[in-house]
Formats: sequence, C-alpha cells, structure tokens
Amino acid sequence: MRILMFLLLAGSVLAAPPTTDWKEQIGADEPAQFAAFAKRIQEIQTKLAGGSDVQRGFHAKIHAAMSASLRVLPDLPDYLKHGFLADAKTYRCYVRFSNGVGISQNDAKPDVRGFAVKVLGVPGKKLLDGEEDAVTQDFLSTNSVVSLARNATQFMAFAAANVNPLTLPFTMAKEIGAHEAARITAFLAFSLARPPLSLAVENFWSGGCIKFGPYAAKFIWKPVGADAAHGILPSRDGLRADLHARLAKADLRYDLFLQFYVDEQRTPIEDASIEWKESDAPPVKVAELTIKQRDLDAPEAQKEEELINSYAFTPWHCTEDLRPIGHIMRARKLVYKASAEHRRHAAEPTE
Repeated sequence: MRILMFLLLAGSVLAAPPTTDWKEQIGADEPAQFAAFAKRIQEIQTKLAGGSDVQRGFHAKIHAAMSASLRVLPDLPDYLKHGFLADAKTYRCYVRFSNGVGISQNDAKPDVRGFAVKVLGVPGKKLLDGEEDAVTQDFLSTNSVVSLARNATQFMAFAAANVNPLTLPFTMAKEIGAHEAARITAFLAFSLARPPLSLAVENFWSGGCIKFGPYAAKFIWKPVGADAAHGILPSRDGLRADLHARLAKADLRYDLFLQFYVDEQRTPIEDASIEWKESDAPPVKVAELTIKQRDLDAPEAQKEEELINSYAFTPWHCTEDLRPIGHIMRARKLVYKASAEHRRHAAEPTE
C-alpha cells in the first residue's frame, strides 16, 4: 500500500499541505564559527591556486554554461506558491554545469557534479548582505543525493584536507574524529566512484534544506527525455563534449521538484548526510527548465558562457520565503560570499 501511495503522489500535489512543525537548531557560536570558515576557504583557494589566478573554492571547473528558461507550472495549490513560484510565469535564467572540487581535473576522476541555476527578474528583498536589491534567485545542487558531510564543520574539514588527497582521511581524522573521517572516506570511495557519462541524464539534489514559505523543503532537478545510452566515455573534457553533442541536436529539459519535511527522523534539517527518501517525502513538480538547442562553441555562446562563469552562485541569493536552513546552508552565506570576493566575481545581473 505504501508503494502504491508513493507512485500516486510522486510528481503530483500532496493530498494535504505539508507540516509546519519543523525548526532549526542554531548554536550561539555560529557567527564566530562561520567567520572562521570564511577565512579558511580563502586560504584554501590561495593554496589551490599555487600562484595562479584564484578560482572558486568549490566547483572550479566549468563544463558548460548557458541561458535557459524556467516555466512555473500554472494552477499550483496555495501551499506551493511562495517566492517567485507564486506567479505562473516563465523566467529567463542562467545555468552552470561544473565539477565539485576547487581545481580543474579530468572528468574521469571521482567527483560530484554541480548544477547551478540563477533565475533572473525575481522581485523582493534578497538576504545576502550588500546585495539586497539583486533580482536573482539561485538554486545550487549536485548529482549526489546527500552531502558527504553532516554539517559545515565536517565539510570545511574535508575541503581543507582535500588540498592533499593522499593524506585526506588522516587530516580529516584530526579535526572530526576517526569514525566520521572513515565514513566520509567510504562515501567518497563508493558513492562517487562512478564518473557520469552525461550530465543530461543525472538527477541533481539540493543536499541542504530551504525554508519554503512556512514549510521546510529540499529540491531536485530531474532530466526529461534524455537518452542515457548516448553518453560519451569518461575523458578529460568528456562531459562538455557530451553536452555539446546533445545540444547540437535538441533542447535539454529538467523538471524542478520539491520534497517537504515530514519529521526529524526521516527528513532531518541539520544533518545533510541523511537522504530524504522519496517514499517518505514524495517529490512534487513545480516548474520546467528548458535549455534551447545551440552550438556551445559558437562565438556568442562562448561569450555568454564567460559572462555566466564570472557570476557568484550562492543559495543566499534568495528572498525570505526561500531562505536556506540547516547548519551547512547557514554557513554558506559567509563562506560562499568570501570565496566569491576572493576571486573577484562579477556583480549580479540587473535584468
């Protein structure tokens, strides 16, 4: 019966609005902790640059970037009408496909892959300090259903240790203990061992949570209609080559789904390493993203890609209705801002 109910609910509206009985657990020491994380990410960026230009602290390698459109579904129930999703309209947006670590490496190496979407023309006061008047809403996701880290403390320990991958488990163990270091090392070995053949057929999960009106949620991007059999074998830049080949022939499409908080055991807010299973929190479709057919190597496409790559992507480009929640998401406000400023990112688009 439970499986039948899941099949009926997946991708459709819920029978009743989700619970609002959720809460964050915010430590008193978080401001000082996050400020230390922000300083540390800049130190990591400098080490990884090795005297060259400073790159992103994470997701340094771009596979491709392009403009797209995001259509909010019509006739959504009231509980789904929050933030820019309140209006059934189509938004222009920018999309960036990337690797996960802070260096550019061979696509055949184990790594998560990023999918960042910057929605343009979004009204309302934004929460990032100094960018309150921005008209953008960012969605950051990876093709890993969960984060390797339970919280930001563990993630920063991993980021620092990964500067020297050969000693990674030992360096992490000094900061977060042998048990958690072993768990993360096993996650890297088993969950990320399979390099994707195509980003057009990958699901991309938010990992962390967002406040969605009075609810708590995660989001998923799911590909539509792409054929997994046509992927390109792993190589240095195979993921870009695959996107180039696919977009030369047809549009790429992804659907945006939300999963809603159920309870602290099955859908925790503060522990990003625990999967929100779809059988517990059925995904609800809210929008459709379309990347139009194009030649990624055309001069105008390359110029657009360069522009998009110059922007900062952060979940804190948002309104209060879609505010990041949970330790790892709260930390990103200062950490991502520090990382972007260290590499001198471009100002947000104003259209």
